[in-house]
Amino acid sequence: MGFAASPLSYRVAAAVVLASATSGCASKQRVAARVECPPLQAPPQFARSGRVIMIGEIHGTEQAPRFVGDLACTLAERGLPVTVALELPLELSDRLQRLADARTGTTPSADWQAVFGGAWQDGRRSTAIAELVDRIASMRRAGMNIELASYAPDSAPAQARDDGMARAIASLAATRRSIVVLSGNLHNRLRVGTAISRDYRPAGVTLASLIEPERIVSIDMGYDAGTAWICTGPTPTDCGVHTVRAHNPLVWGDVRMFDSTDANGYQGRFGVGPVTAARPAVAAK
Repeated sequence: MGFAASPLSYRVAAAVVLASATSGCASKQRVAARVECPPLQAPPQFARSGRVIMIGEIHGTEQAPRFVGDLACTLAERGLPVTVALELPLELSDRLQRLADARTGTTPSADWQAVFGGAWQDGRRSTAIAELVDRIASMRRAGMNIELASYAPDSAPAQARDDGMARAIASLAATRRSIVVLSGNLHNRLRVGTAISRDYRPAGVTLASLIEPERIVSIDMGYDAGTAWICTGPTPTDCGVHTVRAHNPLVWGDVRMFDSTDANGYQGRFGVGPVTAARPAVAAK
């Protein structure tokens, strides 16, 4: 099923209302932001309340967070309550929500530094993620029912981390809001095993045992060759901009839903076209 989208970011227009003063009082100006979402045609699986839409990405691109923002904006514009869940440490959820409530143009705060700082930069704290957070803040100022959360127990080892991710997402799903989950594309698979470990249970598999599995929609990222911020080893110096090959390429915004879950555990694919590396947000400040 096609999913036409514009590669352009959303636009925020200011609607200015002037209240004329009476009884000698000075005129007051009230500004309310109005968000214009890109013209997306979401598949029916996405547009039902209470869905958990798992978006699998390669970390460190400009395109995947932008797609998540476009999708969240479209769903919220249709009146659905939306929570965007990021693969960041679970303990940062409150800080993320405060950033989503922050005024536009404010100086980076302790919350911002806690979310985006640190020596380990693996693409999950990129300029694109920072722009997504700012975008969600703009949507909230416009009155959209959209929230921001994190769900990854980063201190847990391998399998325990995925299990904890699933529990955290299930907790978000208990609200019956539409949950848009951005994760690395191993975690959102709905089948056990990978080429590395046949016993690995992705968060998506465990999540399907914790909530009604029919609520889950899991899609992988299709992209043309380009660049991404990738870590090739266990130290911060192993992270940087690398060339990546095309992977099931689709044009920007094209979403293809499969007839059934494929061998890798995905139910569909979303396209972003050529990928561009997103550098650490902290380096841009």
